[in-house]
Amino acid sequence: MRALTLSILENKPITPLPDSVEGGALPALVSGLGPIHRAHLAAALGSKCGRPLVVVTPDDASAETMAADLRSFLEQDVITVPGRDFTFYDAESVSRQTEQRRLRAFDGLLRGAFPAAVITAAALLQRTIPPETLERAAFSLKRGETIAPEDLIDRLIRSGYRSAEEVEGPGQFARRGGIMDLWSAGEDAPVRLEFWGDEIDGMHAFDPSSQRRTEKRSSVRVLPAAETLLTLAEGGAAAVAKQLGQLRERLNRAAVKFDVEKLRKTLAADREALENQVELPAADRYMGLVYPRFATALDYVSPEALVVLDQPGKCAQRARDFLKQAAEDVRLLIEGGTLLGRTAQFYMNWEPAAERLADWPVVMADAFTVGRYPLAPRSTMSVSAKQLPSYAGSGQQAAEDVRHWQGEDYRCVVLA
Repeated sequence: MRALTLSILENKPITPLPDSVEGGALPALVSGLGPIHRAHLAAALGSKCGRPLVVVTPDDASAETMAADLRSFLEQDVITVPGRDFTFYDAESVSRQTEQRRLRAFDGLLRGAFPAAVITAAALLQRTIPPETLERAAFSLKRGETIAPEDLIDRLIRSGYRSAEEVEGPGQFARRGGIMDLWSAGEDAPVRLEFWGDEIDGMHAFDPSSQRRTEKRSSVRVLPAAETLLTLAEGGAAAVAKQLGQLRERLNRAAVKFDVEKLRKTLAADREALENQVELPAADRYMGLVYPRFATALDYVSPEALVVLDQPGKCAQRARDFLKQAAEDVRLLIEGGTLLGRTAQFYMNWEPAAERLADWPVVMADAFTVGRYPLAPRSTMSVSAKQLPSYAGSGQQAAEDVRHWQGEDYRCVVLA
């Protein structure tokens, strides 16, 4: 399969591309490629150059398609980093599924656990937990290691996990004597830890619906249950509560153009909740207080990575559309007294993000050439490629096409 993956580099216009990656003659623009060809080129370059591969796509739909195609070419798992909705409003329950998917991807990028990652343009711009904070909060449990169950519970609570009667979803744990069930945000299934004193004597994955064990495990990776956790701030939730009190006092002396009384009530209520150790579902409101350093998905990309911009013009346009809508939403929340303006920096602009991408070797791949690109290409290449229609199970039509292309002196490879 590797030979097939690399075969696209035999096309004369792009044969020099791998040497350009290693020689620094980038950014490069390759045009004439359909969706499958762009995935093929990205996989071939990552494989040929032996570098971690990061592909930036315009949206979630193109990201899922790209990831599926890369899995086929690389025959390895490929992670996706989607954008997410920040939680700015109070709610009784909040779904953390997308956040936990992102955290799993970020942790994998930090550890070099995946050969390739696909990141949407929106996800590239969103503020998130800094890598150094995630590294401190994430940990692994291994069968045979020693840790007091009480100490493990304390660590889980600091990482945003909740105690439950039975574990039903990621971010929960349940203890029954010497047995602890835990569903890590970094795992597809919960695990059951069996303690002998302070030693993890047994570890098994289990089905949460039937409670039956499914496989023996030797380790489990435990990740934070959410991207914004007040317990991870320097000084913990108490320090954030103190800052909220100080910010509320300053409002009395500020000349403002928003619903100051509503904002005072918001800050006071959130401070009281934190002082009483009550969970704050809308913790994203204070991401800037929890994590003073502004970090995005770019901070998780390896310095050795190769970056492929899939449809760069569309990436830029989708990014600008996303930022325009996000800025309007934040403005309304500030004016309505839900967000404090000085802590409401949640997005990086597209232009500085594109400038940061220049720190890596970048290949831009598209179907057509357009007027402007996020990065000025130092070299341009054009490939003559055609994406065939789906045959919908018609072997006869597929065979006729193979005969046609063979008659045109093309080499044909059929994947089924």
